[in-house]
Amino acid sequence: MPKSRSSTRARSTTSPNIKSPKTSSTPSSSSSPTTISISPMFIGTISDGLLGAFEKALLSLVLLSYIQPFVDGNKRTARIVSNAILLAHRHCPISFRTVNSLEYKKAMLLFYEQNNLSNFKKIFKEQYDFSVVVIFKAFSRFLAF
Repeated sequence: MPKSRSSTRARSTTSPNIKSPKTSSTPSSSSSPTTISISPMFIGTISDGLLGAFEKALLSLVLLSYIQPFVDGNKRTARIVSNAILLAHRHCPISFRTVNSLEYKKAMLLFYEQNNLSNFKKIFKEQYDFSVVVIFKAFSRFLAF
């Protein structure tokens, strides 16, 4: 008896609930909101060097916070990993000392619920700029002695 066509057809390897990665390049820093879709290719993209240090640090920060891999300390751990990525690429670590905690939480919720990084990206950039100024000011005082 011949096999039916449906039994010889190759099965799809992708899950219907997983969005495939977009083929376009990384979005520019325009005024439109930056959105991402979490895909199985994300980890490969980071390890293949297709993203810069800032993109890796930002995405690691929000995605580790989002997946909640630990019982406690997820956001603290995500900030440490983000800073480790920046330091590994010879960039200044970020201190979130001056950010309004309500703005930080709203930006995270916007990412969690709408997959929109625009507000968190703005906070990330502002805090990086602040950290650079503070660290260089402290370093120049150290050299003055």
